[in-house]
Amino acid sequence: MKKLLIILLSLIILTGCWSAAELSDITIATAFGIDLVDDQFIVTLQVLNPAEVAGNEEKTSSSAVTNYTVTGDTLFEAIRKLTKTSPRKIFVSHIRAVIFGEALAIEGIVDTLDFLMRDHELRSDFMIAIAKHATAEEVLSIMTPLEKISAEKIYTSIQASEEFWAPSKEIRLNELTNAIISEGKDPVVTGLEIVGDEEKGTTIDNVETTIPYASLFVENLSVFNDDQLVGWLTEDESKGFNFITNNIASTIESLNWQHANDISLEITKHQSKISTELDGEVVVEIRSEMVANIADVETDVSFKSQDTLHEIEQRFAKKIETLMLASIEAAKGYHADIFGFGEQLRRDHPREWEATYKEDWHTHFETCSIRFDTKVEIRHGGMITDPIYPEVDKPNR
Repeated sequence: MKKLLIILLSLIILTGCWSAAELSDITIATAFGIDLVDDQFIVTLQVLNPAEVAGNEEKTSSSAVTNYTVTGDTLFEAIRKLTKTSPRKIFVSHIRAVIFGEALAIEGIVDTLDFLMRDHELRSDFMIAIAKHATAEEVLSIMTPLEKISAEKIYTSIQASEEFWAPSKEIRLNELTNAIISEGKDPVVTGLEIVGDEEKGTTIDNVETTIPYASLFVENLSVFNDDQLVGWLTEDESKGFNFITNNIASTIESLNWQHANDISLEITKHQSKISTELDGEVVVEIRSEMVANIADVETDVSFKSQDTLHEIEQRFAKKIETLMLASIEAAKGYHADIFGFGEQLRRDHPREWEATYKEDWHTHFETCSIRFDTKVEIRHGGMITDPIYPEVDKPNR
């Protein structure tokens, strides 16, 4: 009797996935592109072509993705209109990237973020990027080699650029939203740029040639004031931002020794910390410590001497400080505290922040003083202590 009761209870409790959606009834979306033209939202939805990505299916020459584009007065209206063109219900839980067109970003993105935060089907772990000098529709239309799904290419390229080169940053929905509503901090978002023949880049020929007609490049960081795009950082300024905000995993920087860029160092470990003081004005101190390896030498220098290594460390520290200062000066020119100096000031001196600095922080940000304390430690010079440069006859440079 007890066994029968357990079986009956199991039948009631284990009813199966009543809300499940069958793969044959849905369209899996991989990316959203959002543009603004004449006060109307243009939404581009990139979806998978199951026959081209399934492991046991015979591949064809068709694209692995299909783009659907619609227009609406609101973002939600435009997305609902997609059902007019998509043959199945759109499943958005696997979105990998959301791309904002530059024109929309200049006008402001807060309304679109409200929808992205509010929609219960969307997860918040997708990448956010800005189409530089382009629309989101144009970016998502480029056929990408190696990664047949352009949303996946965007996702992995931003990750790799941040981890190994450092002029970009992974920005996700929660981080972007928090930066917009934060007191004393403005957002940055990584850019994407189309390089090459855009028209040919949208054809299947773009992935069938050894040199693509057009490619998507991760293009440094865009600067926002509140929710509006106000400018772009250069590659060096973008790296400087990541040094200041403790967002360096690994990167390479070159140093002038006897000639331009004749010693390259690989940073393998980095840590930075921001603190603030009040001494008649706001003083921001940036402490940075890093470990580096000598990666490439194109000049006559011996690393047997500790004095030589120490001088390289000092020069390299000054080089990093130059990058950081260039980033700060650029941000001041855009009237945008992208580093969170104001946020740190609020933590360090809450009373003074509320009484004096909160209401007009951007003005104080532009006049604050900066102090650097940068330490570099060279741990490895590679398998050899002296470069092979003197042993090889080279033409005069």
